[in-house]
Amino acid sequence: MSHFSYDYIIWSFLAAVNKTLLCVITVVDVDVPGAPEGADMTNMTKASRKLTWNPPVDDGGSKVTGYYVEAFNGFTWDKIYATSAETSSPLAPVLTTSMHGKRPKLNVRVYAENAVGAGQPLEMTFKVYDVPGCPGMYHGVLRCALVSGDVPGCPEAPTLCRISAHDVLLRFAPPDDGGSPIMSYIVEVKRSEDTQWKPAGGRLYLTKSQFLATGLQTSIEYEFRVTAVNDAGPGPPSATATLARCGNTSLVHA
Repeated sequence: MSHFSYDYIIWSFLAAVNKTLLCVITVVDVDVPGAPEGADMTNMTKASRKLTWNPPVDDGGSKVTGYYVEAFNGFTWDKIYATSAETSSPLAPVLTTSMHGKRPKLNVRVYAENAVGAGQPLEMTFKVYDVPGCPGMYHGVLRCALVSGDVPGCPEAPTLCRISAHDVLLRFAPPDDGGSPIMSYIVEVKRSEDTQWKPAGGRLYLTKSQFLATGLQTSIEYEFRVTAVNDAGPGPPSATATLARCGNTSLVHA
């Protein structure tokens, strides 16, 4: 946004002394700054996160003097950090704050201030999630993603493989994540003659997009479906895959 200054000239003629008096008043068009930009969250631990952002493009016509950050505690917004432009470089403002406990969702907003006041905030929702440890690692790694608000797409029907008497391994390809990382999958099962789906018993291998369904009975035809879940919620369920059982013989069809 462009900002302007205006000069007003006031003059008066004093007939008694045959002189003209001039007064020039300069009025500067200033406003509050715009919202900061380009926020990111890094250096994830279970106790703290590092939030960074960029200055607003529009300073309102007056130099940005500081920033402050608020976090939503579930009921109200708490001011958790404030800094002046003198203590934090206006070209690379940085917030490092402790958020104790494993909070799965962080709602934060950042304000820029100038001599006029605080502008509109940059408001964000971050989702904190665990990435399971890779082979040879003992612990998972915390990651963070900016929530986009779209649910995942519809997965294709799962593939049933490694079938045993009471177990079956389901494999499925991750669908479009809707702009936010897929946090989990809902695997459901029902007998073919039933109408109600229920959560399948077993174990989910998230990074491999696999699910080991357990506790199955012989001579029963089962149907399975998979739903992807991100921070915005569950997406649509996949088409079904059917496992027909007759004694020790199994037949799979979608």
